[in-house]
Amino acid sequence: MKYIKRENVLRLKMADFITKITSFESDNTPPLFYFSCCIDSPTQPISTIFYPNKKDQRSSLNSSSLRLRAENVKPENWTDLKYNQPMDLICYFGKDMFLTPGGYKQPQYLPSTTKINGRRIGLFSGGAGVFLKDGSIIEPTFSTQDSHLSLSSDYFYEKDGEIFKRDVVTLHEDTVEGLCYFLGNLLPHWGHFLLDGISRLWFLLRLPNELREKLKFICYDNHIPTWGWELLNAFGINERNLIFMKKGMLVKNLIMPLESYRTHISASSEFQCVFDTIRDFYCNRLDVKPTRKVYLSRRNQLARRLSNESCIESLLSSEGYEIIIPESLSVAEQVQLAASSKILIGTTGSGLYLAAFQKRGSSTIVIHPNDFLLFDDFILSAIGHRNAFFISGGDQVTNGSSKKARRESSWELMVDNHLKEFISEISS
Repeated sequence: MKYIKRENVLRLKMADFITKITSFESDNTPPLFYFSCCIDSPTQPISTIFYPNKKDQRSSLNSSSLRLRAENVKPENWTDLKYNQPMDLICYFGKDMFLTPGGYKQPQYLPSTTKINGRRIGLFSGGAGVFLKDGSIIEPTFSTQDSHLSLSSDYFYEKDGEIFKRDVVTLHEDTVEGLCYFLGNLLPHWGHFLLDGISRLWFLLRLPNELREKLKFICYDNHIPTWGWELLNAFGINERNLIFMKKGMLVKNLIMPLESYRTHISASSEFQCVFDTIRDFYCNRLDVKPTRKVYLSRRNQLARRLSNESCIESLLSSEGYEIIIPESLSVAEQVQLAASSKILIGTTGSGLYLAAFQKRGSSTIVIHPNDFLLFDDFILSAIGHRNAFFISGGDQVTNGSSKKARRESSWELMVDNHLKEFISEISS
């Protein structure tokens, strides 16, 4: 399989790039060009609190030794990741791009030997991608989830570790005229929507309003939940200008930004601008100041259930925290809740990604099992210039080895004087 190499594509400065897009209907526009900018993630240390699970270690901790760098508090099963990896943000513009259908389904096969730029790639019955008439693939357009890439097995196949294009008669059934903006996989799951789904919207914020109003948006998904539309409305994306890719199609003019976030790996500071846009959309008319202390309860969730959560809620309530079940609120109310929180506490998971809507200088406290912690909590705090603290509990307890049993695991956080003193100190 032939991949588009940037040295073979015309590179333009940002201003010239947008000028070219603005005149996209001109016949002399080159078939493919791009601009790129290397933007580092923040590299300052993240403030962290870490409670080892063993009592004898716990008693030796004090306020000075509790401040650790993020990489010192990762569980043993973490891979060696760095939250401050630089990201080369790219946006391509192409003419006559073929889009293969997407949407995540079960993989037909997943060749573990095939990699592109060090990232694993698989062929899925719902994988997707964009390619030129000669079959050349544009890598930033692959279907993505958890930083894994996938191509559609309807159009490609694997042999001896290599990817080949199938000899198909019809590559597309529909042709989309005008100027389109590529969103990739939005993914109808709260956490993946916030991290994987909207991370290509960073470039939209750089475009002039008169150009944004002309755009049609394309995603690989078949549907979007109501809360997803509420998030997209902040960018002017609605049911009138969003196209769901159910079949292959030919797009005459396509803007293709790279993701500004790689789940569990790294992020660009540009990604925070996406969250800021949503926060401003729902908060600008309100006098929202970060004064509240909030605990996000997972009492209605089965996955990674905190078995003594009622005890934690009682402790926090006595310190003036509001106990909130986030899924009982609308998207607007959740965003406003996070923006008005000076301290946001919750257990690790998708619900705590609301911290991305907190204002700079606010604090997030992540409670997690000793054997499970999502690296994204570190990354989001870093790019948003927020304080992050981490409290570790016991290991997860499962009732069997099945996937369902693992998801419905439970764990406990010891409520002792050490924890009470920390909560009291940070809450004052």
